[in-house]
Amino acid sequence: MECLNLQDRLEDEGVAEDEIIERVSKLRTSLRASLSRTDQEGRISKSSRQKWKPHQVHEIAHAKELENHRMAKALGISEETRPAE
Repeated sequence: MECLNLQDRLEDEGVAEDEIIERVSKLRTSLRASLSRTDQEGRISKSSRQKWKPHQVHEIAHAKELENHRMAKALGISEETRPAE
């Protein structure tokens, strides 16, 4: 979406087509790089998770715990809620 917004804005400004392509390409590369890194909240992107070795079970478990906590928070599920039996 950001790439399209940039492209539209540059076209409206009358920037040359070659320059538009170059700037959008740089933005796309930057966005992809940021997706592959861990963000401030401790989330680990799918591409980063795939690079983990099988012996890193503690790191994987910690990342999953953070992911589950974020999901529960987003869904409004209290930590005291227990699954139905």
